Amino acid sequence: MVAVLLGVAFIVGFLYRGSSPGQSPADAQAQRAPAFTWEGESGYLDELMAQVNASLTQNATPTEEWRFREQALNAVLNRVAPLVLAKRAGLTVSEDDVAAMAKEEAAFYADLFRTQAQAEYDNTTARLTAEAQAAKEKGEASDEYKRAKKALDDHKAMSLDEFVKKQTGQTLSEVIKQQEKRLEQTLLQPTERDRLRSQAARKKLQSKYESEVDTSDEALKRSYDEVTFERILITEGANADPMGKAREVLGRIRSGMRFEDAAAEYSDTKKPDGSPDLAPMTLARIDLKVMPLYKGVAELNEGDVSEPVQTPTGVAIYRVRKVESKVPEDFDRKKTERANQLRASVSAAMVTRAVEDVIETDYDKIQWHDEGWRLVFDLKRIMAGQGPKGSERLAELRRIVDKAQSAVSSDADLPVYVRYMAFSQLYAESSGEQKTGLEGLKAEVYAIVATVTRSTSFLFEYVDLLLEQKKGEEALGVLKSIVANSWEINDTNRETVKKVERLKVQAANFAPPGSPAVEELQRALDDWYASEKDQLAIRKEQEEAMREAEEANRREMENQGNASSKQNQPSDGGAGSGNKGAGG
Repeated sequence: MVAVLLGVAFIVGFLYRGSSPGQSPADAQAQRAPAFTWEGESGYLDELMAQVNASLTQNATPTEEWRFREQALNAVLNRVAPLVLAKRAGLTVSEDDVAAMAKEEAAFYADLFRTQAQAEYDNTTARLTAEAQAAKEKGEASDEYKRAKKALDDHKAMSLDEFVKKQTGQTLSEVIKQQEKRLEQTLLQPTERDRLRSQAARKKLQSKYESEVDTSDEALKRSYDEVTFERILITEGANADPMGKAREVLGRIRSGMRFEDAAAEYSDTKKPDGSPDLAPMTLARIDLKVMPLYKGVAELNEGDVSEPVQTPTGVAIYRVRKVESKVPEDFDRKKTERANQLRASVSAAMVTRAVEDVIETDYDKIQWHDEGWRLVFDLKRIMAGQGPKGSERLAELRRIVDKAQSAVSSDADLPVYVRYMAFSQLYAESSGEQKTGLEGLKAEVYAIVATVTRSTSFLFEYVDLLLEQKKGEEALGVLKSIVANSWEINDTNRETVKKVERLKVQAANFAPPGSPAVEELQRALDDWYASEKDQLAIRKEQEEAMREAEEANRREMENQGNASSKQNQPSDGGAGSGNKGAGG
């Protein structure tokens, strides 16, 4: 109970964190540096880094470091885009709208508190009832039943407020009032105001789009359809231009090629035997309308083939195999509820799609104030299959690689990870001859990444590259840094150190005679093993001390038990005199 309520309280407290005491909203806003500006709305460096820091993990790989930043930028763009769309639609987000969203959020968490507390109260009631019933089998006069019955009665006599106070030291009402007071702090914190403004803009856009949703009887009946469909998938890994390939495949299907034959020849999803995987999926049409992945299927009829649809792994072409009508018999009674459901779900999906579309189409209308984050934006577009194709795509990737080398950013490591990711994509999409020409650049990129990452897997990858190039001294230096990063004594790091020892021999063979790097790495290894020995000895001493303490505690308990038994036994003299009296 305590963990649940404190967990919720932590979430609410995090969302409602306030500005510095005495700082006005205008002053707080003025101190923020924008990463970009888009039609008068800004995305800020502080919120980008807050997003990154919330995702960071220890020893993240360079690819993960890039992903954290890409996701952070996506989150901020998705916050700003609704505000841009609202302005274009003539919708104004006022201070009252922001306050209303804050109150709505406060009410949500108040309900969450009540629900969690009531559930815990009910669980406790059920447990105490079961304990009382079990104790009753020993008799209603037994002490055990009396105790269990009292605990149950005492619990039932408590109000929900009293129950929560017993667990947390505050009544439920006090906890909720405390969160409501933080509402004022929310309105002073720039990051939270931005978030609430964006939510208010989304809400206004959704209300606008609701009027565009078709809720005629025909549309409502059609929303119940169960649609069975299959797909051809053109993946990014197997195709340099999956969208172009998908359009080519669709053209052949519409020219008379059977869908099955097109799948056999072009689809990158295959069964173990090599045949195309056309495993069908069945979903209600109302669900298809709100799922971006299947938006190309939502309005299709039986036998129809969709336009190419971008997916996270490539481009899909869908065909509807079967449509079954599932209109309920009491449709007339349910249609008002269904209309409300359809309006709400479809309008929300329309907002999401509008946000995605405007981010894609407005790429050249966003003004950037930070070179590094601009490169993240450029690269994420390329990775999503947007922008130039073919040789122009490779040229754009190379431009990002070169630009990132000298880019200046508020996040000092960001250009390094952007350069690494852009180079990796460039290298993967290049031909064999092109790859050969990139080997020198690869070593340069890896060398810079090695100075900022603690990722053991990447550093070993870099060592392999150096050994391929017979750069033993450099490899020894990287191996030394791996040992330094493996200071914690555990099984994973033991395996890491053993791998370093194996690679040390090969690296030493490629190093210049008498290179001090060999001795430096050996000293690092010796220090690691000495530290392991010391830590194991300390751990052994602690375990031995714990065993001795447990043994002493056990003996003390036994002695106390023996003493208690002796005190409870009558003396021999008393028993003897009593017997004599009884005999007389």
